[in-house]
Amino acid sequence: MTSSLELYWISGSPFAWRVQLLLHLKGLDYQSHRLDPGQQDQKQPAYLALNPRGKVPLLKEGDVVVRESMAIVAYLSAQHPDWHLFGHTPQDLGLVWQQVLEVDNFISAKLAPLVFPIFFGSVAGKETEIQEAAQAIAAEFAVLDQTLTPGNWLVGSHLTAADVAAYPVVKFLERAMHHEAVAHLDLGFLPFAEKFPHLSAWADRLAALPGVLDSTPPHWR
Repeated sequence: MTSSLELYWISGSPFAWRVQLLLHLKGLDYQSHRLDPGQQDQKQPAYLALNPRGKVPLLKEGDVVVRESMAIVAYLSAQHPDWHLFGHTPQDLGLVWQQVLEVDNFISAKLAPLVFPIFFGSVAGKETEIQEAAQAIAAEFAVLDQTLTPGNWLVGSHLTAADVAAYPVVKFLERAMHHEAVAHLDLGFLPFAEKFPHLSAWADRLAALPGVLDSTPPHWR
């Protein structure tokens, strides 16, 4: 039987990965629509009819269309309240959304000046901007590291939407820091397990959960 869930995504997008991570963690089947940014699939009329901004991810279920990664996570969570992705109490709800928004406002929002030159071959001449962006994000990683304690998740003692939001962003940055284009720069992230021991242990613990490795962007494997 064909799943009614349809996901539009681009390999390597940490935001699309959030949704795939959740779907794989929970074992939900979905129809995959992988878009090719090299062919500008996300800018074609058929896709723009679903999302005029031409961004991913996008989830379609029948006549329902949901854009933005955390809106999709919230939608799926509401359909499966037993997942407790946003906790059990109003306080849990506030703390989870607080962590999600801090990741997006203080880390995700600062990604472009750091990772675009790395992944698009334009590091030369931008070393100062890259260093400054790296320092800002490394400071936020240190905050995340201090938030975590051994065996715990970002909010409390079980996995929540905060972990789903943060994990792809953390792994995306870690991958960027290992890129040969910045091997000559000390950006303050490596060795990752020494710089951010709690964050590294948390990421390893999440990666060991069933389905997580299957959600990893295909071209990273």
